Amino acid sequence: MVQRGTQILAIYTGVADEFNHAGQFWEMFPGLWGDSRIAVVYWPGAHHTFPRLADQRRLGDTLLEWATRRWPPPSKLDVQAEASEARARTTLSPGA
Repeated sequence: MVQRGTQILAIYTGVADEFNHAGQFWEMFPGLWGDSRIAVVYWPGAHHTFPRLADQRRLGDTLLEWATRRWPPPSKLDVQAEASEARARTTLSPGA
């Protein structure tokens, strides 16, 4: 996936300490260490199904921040220019 340019956010929780720990992702994929397309988060106090509201909020905030950093929203000018171009493409010429 990384070779195709895929961005990855790996979130590990720590309720089951024998399975998840802070360095787990890098132990499984040591060749990817330092790749800027990969972000790894470890929350030792969170359950993997996120039943607590505080953990749900944290998860949502983390996903939003991660996605926004990687794919910033277009500026207002970009959106206006794209809309104008789309209108120009769909406008019928006289006699059509």
